[in-house]
Amino acid sequence: MSQITVRPTSYESIEPLRAQLRAEAGCQIVRDSILRRGLAQPYSIRQEDREVGYGGVWVEHDPGRIMEFWIAPGDRGRAPEYCGALVRASSAHEIEAQTNLPLMHAMMDHFGLDPRTSHLLFEDARTSALPGDGWMVRAPTPSDGEVDADWVVEDRGAVVGQGGLMSHYNPPYLDVYMSVEAERRREGIGAWLVQQLCAIAHGRGAIAAARCAVDNEASRRTLLRGGMREVGRIEWATVNRELLAEVR
Repeated sequence: MSQITVRPTSYESIEPLRAQLRAEAGCQIVRDSILRRGLAQPYSIRQEDREVGYGGVWVEHDPGRIMEFWIAPGDRGRAPEYCGALVRASSAHEIEAQTNLPLMHAMMDHFGLDPRTSHLLFEDARTSALPGDGWMVRAPTPSDGEVDADWVVEDRGAVVGQGGLMSHYNPPYLDVYMSVEAERRREGIGAWLVQQLCAIAHGRGAIAAARCAVDNEASRRTLLRGGMREVGRIEWATVNRELLAEVR
């Protein structure tokens, strides 16, 4: 059988392959900037003299966890062999995946033990029409004090919330972030702000996306009320070393 070779490489060398991943994804890639920012080590996966794919393994935050894996469509019949070779070459002990990225999720299901969910993933479904209560979204001004956001929510002259859209994800996806002043929570301001941020993204020709920790029920409800829908999860699992020994 032809030889599989997996070696550490530079981000620049795998960027053309990552462009193919983005083109086929059809969803926000939550870890899209991690390899580019040097927070994970890229690996080249080769079959004899052909590069068939690549992988990425965290070096920060979750060292030793595979965080990305892509194989060219014509070579996916041997995806478990390639993923097993990546695990062995990198000494990875964990693997994670977005459930809405089928190849990566299939490899986590194949090699993972006891999968756990860390985050829920959302994108704009344009299903809300919350009227608000006289609230206004505007750009922050110096008189607002310390604001670390693109937009604020004003209510009768007071800033009661803030939020924005982060762009370091695969186009056309923008990531929603927001917060509401503690004393004004449970009034619907957060969901209304999510709705407004989704509309801003839509006006830019983009799609708003978001995530929340699996145990953050308040955030989950806010995102759903703001017009988003759940589209996937981030899961991770420990590598099954016994199964790995069988895949060569």
